[in-house]
Amino acid sequence: MKTKKLFIIAAILFAGVFSTTAKAESQNFASNLDLLIKSSVKYPAEAKEAGISGFVRVEVIINEDGTLTIKQANSNNESLKSNVISQLSQIRVPGNLKLENKSAIYEFKFRLL
Repeated sequence: MKTKKLFIIAAILFAGVFSTTAKAESQNFASNLDLLIKSSVKYPAEAKEAGISGFVRVEVIINEDGTLTIKQANSNNESLKSNVISQLSQIRVPGNLKLENKSAIYEFKFRLL
């Protein structure tokens, strides 16, 4: 009877450790994907020079081949929106960061300092 209880306790502990590890890996994955996407979009030089500021909010889907599809895009400036869409279309998500057919929302803020 003691052996059975010890086995159950060990199984519960193992499941808890495995669950925590999987959750940490999932958060690390999302963090790396966010970093890739956010670091790929730059303030357009021509917008900066013209004194244009604003925001662009996009919903992207990661395709099987690592490209991004823009599901929807909203902005207070069409020029910034077009530029962000263009920059996102150049991204290729590496295999270890692919989350195929899942969507994510990103917001890019462009402000003059």
